[in-house]
Amino acid sequence: MVAAVLAVALSFAVSLVMSGVASAFDREATRVLDAIGGDSFLMRNGELGVFTTASVVKTNAAPDARPFAFWNSPIRSPGHGLVQSALIGIPVGWPSADSIKEGRAISASGEVVVDRSLGAKLGSRVSLADKTFTVVGLTVDTTLYGGQPVVFIPMRDAQDLLAGGADVTKGFVENGVPGSPPPPGLTRVSRSAAKQDLLRPLANAQQSLVLIMVLLWIVAAVIVGSVVFLSVLERSRDVAVFKAAGVTTRAIAGGVLLQACVIAGVASILAIGAGYALAPLFAMPVAITPLWTAMLPVLALTIAVVASIGGLRRVAAIDPALAFGAAP
Repeated sequence: MVAAVLAVALSFAVSLVMSGVASAFDREATRVLDAIGGDSFLMRNGELGVFTTASVVKTNAAPDARPFAFWNSPIRSPGHGLVQSALIGIPVGWPSADSIKEGRAISASGEVVVDRSLGAKLGSRVSLADKTFTVVGLTVDTTLYGGQPVVFIPMRDAQDLLAGGADVTKGFVENGVPGSPPPPGLTRVSRSAAKQDLLRPLANAQQSLVLIMVLLWIVAAVIVGSVVFLSVLERSRDVAVFKAAGVTTRAIAGGVLLQACVIAGVASILAIGAGYALAPLFAMPVAITPLWTAMLPVLALTIAVVASIGGLRRVAAIDPALAFGAAP
């Protein structure tokens, strides 16, 4: 019984951590959008999203909006070597002051604001392609795609790196949602749509996480169901005696169901503690939410009820005559 509880608890704990990984993806995107600021975005017509666009447009195509660029590239950090990073080209004065935990926003070309996970410190120098930048600000937990540090660089430098210095951009960010139509050749998207586009590269990973969670729940159900069924099988004669003594099948089944619920319930409580203990061991961010923590015991009891069906059917099939030595 103890081994079954521990095995079920481990399955539940890992599923809880997987839910935390999925939640962390969403939280990362939200924090990056908070750092960028703005309420709507502009991109070239015909593109799927403002973050995954491969097109560029002139910066004067939307004179009332702020240009920005997003791409992925390794960046060399002191003591950490090459670190795959998410880069965002922005005008000077960005990112938002609320996002910077140490230092200041970018004020000139050649400066960057980086996340602490990059391993850089204020005043240190980082290299991107053939350019070197000075770190003037640090953010905390501003990452993407499972822990890639986000690096904010001046838009002028982004244009030098991506377009040979041409005055172009991949998209624009707007404060508020203007009532007027977007400029010619551009499409306006909401913040929520931009967030979904930012998460688009993780679609397969998120589906895989859901599949792993489902498989872990199935494993837990099989363990609970096996323990309950074998328990009923071993006590078949006892069950027959109870039935012969006048105990109803419903009452006996209730005891079997209670056993399953105790196994799953205790396992879920242990799993919550184990899940929070395991989370820091993962290389990528894990954000276990209060919602999933509260849902786990409910899910565990549901699994216990479903897993008990085999044992309950066995209870109903036992003949009271078995109590008097009849063959089962």
